[in-house]
Amino acid sequence: MSWDPYIDNIIQQCPSVTKGTIIGLNGSIWTPATAANPKILAITQHEATTLAAVMCKKSCEAVAAALPAAGITVEGTRYMFLRDMDGDGRIVTAKKSGVGNLIAQSTTQGIIIAFIPESNAESARQANIAVDKIAKYLESSGY
Repeated sequence: MSWDPYIDNIIQQCPSVTKGTIIGLNGSIWTPATAANPKILAITQHEATTLAAVMCKKSCEAVAAALPAAGITVEGTRYMFLRDMDGDGRIVTAKKSGVGNLIAQSTTQGIIIAFIPESNAESARQANIAVDKIAKYLESSGY
């Protein structure tokens, strides 16, 4: 199954999102970055495994214990954890000054991550909605 169209869909819904990726709650990378698709975040296996280890617990306690100190690292850039959007550890946001924002939302089996460049940071709410729509669709499909 190709997961790239889900990232394309998020970008179509919110053009402020310039990149994204989907990883499994086990840390597997579902959308590997390739030169053919520059819209995919080049998350490393270590970065994916680290984020999945926190978000697979789906609890605000796990997120609160790990992310404020460690942040979220993607493409070698460490983003400062901002908040747990829904209070249950499923939707988190992070920011790196001068770079941009990340939104990460877990589903039954995976985590969708979207990147918004700092120049478009005012569109983070729209990006949250786009990610949430895809997350709900994937959950309704068993993912």
